Amino acid sequence: MLKTKIIPLLLQLLLIAGCDNLFVFGSQLSQPSEAAIEIKDDYITTLNPDDVALLQRYFSGNSRWEVRKEENQFYAIRREKIDGEYQTTINGFYFIDTEEGWHQTRLIVSFGKVYGWGQHDQEKVTIVTPKKGTTVKTIVEEPYSATSGYSSYIILLGSGINIEVYEQSPEPKREFTVSAIDSVNHELKTALKHREAIQQQGKVPVPEFYPE
Repeated sequence: MLKTKIIPLLLQLLLIAGCDNLFVFGSQLSQPSEAAIEIKDDYITTLNPDDVALLQRYFSGNSRWEVRKEENQFYAIRREKIDGEYQTTINGFYFIDTEEGWHQTRLIVSFGKVYGWGQHDQEKVTIVTPKKGTTVKTIVEEPYSATSGYSSYIILLGSGINIEVYEQSPEPKREFTVSAIDSVNHELKTALKHREAIQQQGKVPVPEFYPE
């Protein structure tokens, strides 16, 4: 079972501080077949400005998501459980300890401009406009001295909203990435079925979206 833990502060600082530069030393890049992602939904490409505005309000009213605004940029980081509670971490990264080894993850929903990874690491980022039924060959950086797993950063570009997923795991397969994309698409679709509730209360009557 996956279990999210708080790791020692020094290790957090070493791994996260300036996390946009995690790939700065680099190693070999590849697109292994195990890391390929099937696009099951292209919902984010169908949104209009009113949809996007409603979703911004929805995220602002959902404590599972930490909303941030930086230089006119609006984005939301999904909180994960740490010691039984949903908590905020440095730069939104979470560390999961399993029998196979450490996993590091981050899930962001960005509005308009993408949040992105690092200015000098664009060749290591997979950027795609999702099209249902297609397969994305995810760029993966293989383990090296500075990282213990296979790392990837994928950005799915939508109409005014984007899904951004970072995953580092012991194997090339992108299990967290696939799960994160599927769950966000489901949440966005479901939220917009309750437009009136969002307009009036900023929330939707779906308890699973507001876990304690």
